[in-house]
Order: sequence, then C-alpha cells, then structure tokens
Amino acid sequence: MEIKRFNDGHKSIYCILAFAIMWYFYFASSFVLRPFPQLFWIAIVALSILLALLHRHKLSNMDCCFFASMSILFFLSVTSSDAFGSLVVIENYIIYYISARMISKNCRMETIYNLILLFSIIHLICLYIQVLIPDVYTAVLLPLLPAYRQEEIKYQMNSNSFYYGFTVQSSMSAMYLSVGLIITLLKVRLSREKSKQIIYIILSVLFLIALFFTGRRGSVAVSVFIIALMYFKSKRNVISKVLIAISLVVLVAYIGLDNIPGLNTILGKFEALLASGSLMNGREDTFAESFALFLDKPLFGYGIGQIKEALGYAWLENSYLLTLVEGGIFGFIALFAPVVLSIRYILFAIRKRGYSDFAFLFAVYVQILFVLMSNIENYFADPMTLFLYYVVVLSAIQFMKDRQSLQRN
Repeated sequence: MEIKRFNDGHKSIYCILAFAIMWYFYFASSFVLRPFPQLFWIAIVALSILLALLHRHKLSNMDCCFFASMSILFFLSVTSSDAFGSLVVIENYIIYYISARMISKNCRMETIYNLILLFSIIHLICLYIQVLIPDVYTAVLLPLLPAYRQEEIKYQMNSNSFYYGFTVQSSMSAMYLSVGLIITLLKVRLSREKSKQIIYIILSVLFLIALFFTGRRGSVAVSVFIIALMYFKSKRNVISKVLIAISLVVLVAYIGLDNIPGLNTILGKFEALLASGSLMNGREDTFAESFALFLDKPLFGYGIGQIKEALGYAWLENSYLLTLVEGGIFGFIALFAPVVLSIRYILFAIRKRGYSDFAFLFAVYVQILFVLMSNIENYFADPMTLFLYYVVVLSAIQFMKDRQSLQRN
C-alpha cells in the first residue's frame, strides 16, 4: 500500500518524465534514439531541483550521505592527474543520482517497476531478433547503434556467437537482462493469478536463455545463484525443490548443448578456465598491477575516472579495485558509503521490520546482483549503471517511509 502522494494530473506528468528518463538510460547506446543527451540530463537535474523546492522535499539521510561523499570526491579531484576529467565523472554521478531520486520521490512504485520491466523486455526482443533473424537485426537495429561499434558487433555475432542486442557491450545487455529476470522471477513468486504466473515463467525462461547468448558467464553464474537463492527461500517443501532442481539440470543438459549456441559457448569458456587452472580468466596480472598502483598512491589515488592514465588502458573489470586505484582509501570510502547505507536500509526493512513486499525483495536481489557482479564488472564504478541501482533502492526506501507514515497516521 502506498500513501497517495499524487493527484491525477501530477501522476501523468511524472509518468511521462519517468518514461523519458528510462528511455535515455536504456537506449544509452543509440545516439539516434536519444538526441542531445547532455542537454537532456541537465534539464532533468534542473527540473528535479525545482520539484524538490516546490514540494519542500527535505534531504534524507541517504541524500546527505551521497552529497557528502561527492563533496569528498570533489576535493580529491585536486590531486587528480586530470582534475577537469575527474570533475566530469563526479558530475555524472550527481546527475544520475538526482535523476533517480526524482523518479523515486515523484512516481508511483508500480510505474517505476513496470517501466523497468518494459525496457528489459524491449532489450530481450532485440537480442532474440539478433539471434533468430540476424538479417533484420543488421538492416534495422544495427544502424541505430554507433557506426564505430557496428563491425565489432557483427564480428562477435558471426565468429564467437556473442550477442549484444541493442547495446554496444554484451555486459550492458547482460545487466538489463539480469534485472528483467529478477523482476519476472519475483512476479512468479508473488503473483496469485495462474495466468500471470505462466506469462512470467515464460518471460523468466526467455531472459535466462538470453543471458547465455550474451556470452557473459559471470552474469549467467550470478543470475543462476540468485534464482537458487530466491527459489530456496520460498515456502515449497524440500522434496519439490530437489525434484525441480534436478529436472532443470536434466532439461538443460538434454537440450542445451546442441540447441543453444550461447550455452555451448559459455560452457566452453568455463572448460577453458578449468583447464588453465585459473578462474580469473587471465585477470591475475591486471589485478596484481592495479593493486600495486593502489599501494603507490593509497590515500588519494590517481583521480576519479583516471584509470587509463594509471593503468595504460581504460577498463579494469573490478569496481572495488578500480575505485581503490582511482580514489585511494578516501575515494573508496566516499563512493561506497551511500551503497553501504542503502544496503543497511533494505536489510533493516526485511530483517527487523519483516517487510516482504515486492519493493524490498526486488531491491535486495538487485543489491546482490551489483555486489557480486562488481567483482568482475564495473557496476558500482560506472555512474550510469549506478542510476539503475539507485532507482530501485531509493524507490524501496521511499516505500518504507510511506508505510511508516501511514502507520503513524
């Protein structure tokens, strides 16, 4: 139950704003579908501040923690090898957080989750178009993506059976699909209508298979872990759990290897990792070099957004280590303090208050996804990716505040 924070007129306006923001986020790979992105996000921030003043929104503890953290990063930029570049990255963190805050404060919870599911399904459809009818994908969807990435996307699709969908990186596509999978799985678990359960089961299977097609074994492994965690937390008896788990394994083993190219590719990569005796896919040297760089400047790092200056190339696939290299200990504490506080809020709602609503369950599973994936991807170290995290978490926190206010009244 939500407190009525909106009248009908405002609700329509906020729905349009939320749709526009989600459009620019989920279609971030296409310059064609999101014209003038810098101008758009600046306008959203200005509108967010205006709405906060009109509605007299007070800063929450979460807001204060975030802006205090950004202030620390701002002062750390003085020590950066490229102060202006660091300030641009910090600006992006602030822009995406304020945008997420505006959505969570001014939109209905159901609207937010329906939009996330809608755009996740759009990406799901785009990926299956790429897999099943590549000619249509190449003729219609690929030209909407940046020209400098189109050859790489076609090469990965044709040579390695890695599918990007409507993104320029398979990791980005995998993130969209993973979040969509979490939503549909929760809908299966919480829905009381059989017809809706069947629809969400079908969508869940499609999302899971699509993850295999991205070739991102980390995303597949974490998603399977979340499925197991979610399912074994349910109230079904132990025998049914074991039987269904065995059935799934047998089903995948029977149809998967020959009929799902993405699955075959991922299993091949796992086999290669086991044969090499390393589960880090050759990242050991990079991680060792990065840790040495952190020890060289342990307090303040090389500057937020300056991993290329420090390491020699622009991508380090570990959010925690990347933040230590760029921001040192102080930058690491600043960036992850709001994350830790948000996790504390959600765990408090679930464990201490016993809340089991969709909002809190969705938030905690998204938090698990981000915490685990940040070991092998830059979920927490990328400002735009953090936008989705904060939309989900801040919506749940707002829902908790609404419920507490309702109980007091």
